[in-house]
Amino acid sequence: MRRRRPLALGLLALVTAVTLVVGGFAALVGGPAMTVDPSAPAAAGPRFSGAAATIRGVSPRALDASPSPDAPTAPAPTAPAVPLPGLIGAIGDSLSAGVNASGQFGVQPQHSWVVGDVPRDGVDSHLERIRALGGDPETAEAFRPGASIAAARGQAEVIVAAARGLPAGTTAYVTFELGANDVCAPTLAAATDPDAFASLARDALERLVGGLPPGSHVLVVSVPDVTRLRDLVAEVPEARALHRRYDVCESVLGEEADTEGVVDRIRAYNATLTALCERLDSASVACGHDLAGDPARSLFGAPFTLDQISSLDFFHPSLSGQARIADETWRLTPWGAPGG
Repeated sequence: MRRRRPLALGLLALVTAVTLVVGGFAALVGGPAMTVDPSAPAAAGPRFSGAAATIRGVSPRALDASPSPDAPTAPAPTAPAVPLPGLIGAIGDSLSAGVNASGQFGVQPQHSWVVGDVPRDGVDSHLERIRALGGDPETAEAFRPGASIAAARGQAEVIVAAARGLPAGTTAYVTFELGANDVCAPTLAAATDPDAFASLARDALERLVGGLPPGSHVLVVSVPDVTRLRDLVAEVPEARALHRRYDVCESVLGEEADTEGVVDRIRAYNATLTALCERLDSASVACGHDLAGDPARSLFGAPFTLDQISSLDFFHPSLSGQARIADETWRLTPWGAPGG
């Protein structure tokens, strides 16, 4: 199996000699390289930048040591009703990239809710679950820390290019997680306009769905309600001081933030993503979203706790947060749903 990962991802300095990129959620890696240059730029200003995504085929990580000859043989997994994908693609920002998840600074896709593959880190990612069912998919990690919806078309192109290399009859499974960096701006007025968001999201999702092989599945997750972070860290002086010092998501965490306006803007983004996914859902390529079932378990509506946030930046998901996202989203996949 080959794995496909970006060569470089941008990081933003949060402490001296240590860099990271802030963008995404508060809820919560050989072979010849083939580079696809996404043309859509990442968000400007405080919507922290990242490098262009790159696809690379590499060997999988070594997992546990081989069992002893006397160890009992595990039973073969039962074949799922829906064929397992030959490719997992991930479109997104720092939430999907696992930024600062493990308690160390940096981009950590190995702990991502989508493509994480570190044994016993507490995050049972979608990749690990598909492997447990007997699958052995490649991964195309198009996510970029700091990406806004403006980067969605370029990331979709990365996934579509990867899908072209699949054998005939093989399907893909793609997650789509973007939007938090569109609302994180110096002020709400500077956040991405809802009409512009709709146009950019439509262009990206139409390209993605139109470029995947028949039988593929797309999962669109909602933009998280980042205003909940404000209340969660209200009594954590270290968090508030850090957010002020580095102007983290000022439209939400700033002293003059219009939180009601921010929630309304996020709701508008989510309404767009939901409507687009429902319109593009077809017998050829299925599109599902996390607001279709129980909204209280969606990325937008699910409550989260302080331990589910990185203790380094009090902004990105910790390992516990990544695990929570993996759990809540897996049930929405064809293989995690009852009877899947």
